[in-house]
Amino acid sequence: MKVTFGEYVREKRLERKVTLRAFAKQIGISATFVSGMENNEKAAPSGEVLKSIADALILSKDETDKLYDLAAQTKTSNPLPLDIAETVQENAIVRIALRVAKDLDATDEEWEDFMRRLKENRGEGGQ
Repeated sequence: MKVTFGEYVREKRLERKVTLRAFAKQIGISATFVSGMENNEKAAPSGEVLKSIADALILSKDETDKLYDLAAQTKTSNPLPLDIAETVQENAIVRIALRVAKDLDATDEEWEDFMRRLKENRGEGGQ
């Protein structure tokens, strides 16, 4: 069965033996919001609060990535174009590649080189 964002947060919080109220205080949001979030009644919070959640729960990199992936699924609107959002959502390797590029602070030149090589490999030239 597929776990939801709220279920994942609750599972990790309980693994760390942290009460809901203590967790809420630690991440700087109300216990009511945390409860609603864990019960899938609230969408995931902002990026800063997500980072606080990951830090408070002492999540590994893989666990943090999963937290962010599940959080994105709770959002009803997405600033990304639909075709791009679907590609990112449906392809784990795309999320991994984007995270590697983010973690390494990939430059525009590196992205351009990547796109050029991909096009060349597909026989579409270097433009």
